[in-house]
Amino acid sequence: MKPTIHLTQHAKVRARLRLSLGAKAARKDGAAAWETGIRETDCAGQLKRYLGQQSSDDSVAIAYREHCYIFGSDQSLITVYQLPHELVKIVRRCLEKREGKR
Repeated sequence: MKPTIHLTQHAKVRARLRLSLGAKAARKDGAAAWETGIRETDCAGQLKRYLGQQSSDDSVAIAYREHCYIFGSDQSLITVYQLPHELVKIVRRCLEKREGKR
């Protein structure tokens, strides 16, 4: 069962501008990111440092596909933006590793 993701107004605008997604599609993509994305605890090195810098006490950063999703503590999507190019390859490798373990 996919988690219920709430979008802030800011997240709706950013998803439209940066991902070309409407609210419903952004909610589905956010749910997929929450469920299968790479968290700070799932990785090491440069990606772990980057996600740690983007997170705070009341938010969590999750890398999914080529984007970084910032969620609040109540599973609300706050914003989304493009990952730096050098981290996209690392995210792909982490996801491939995870798929290999299943």
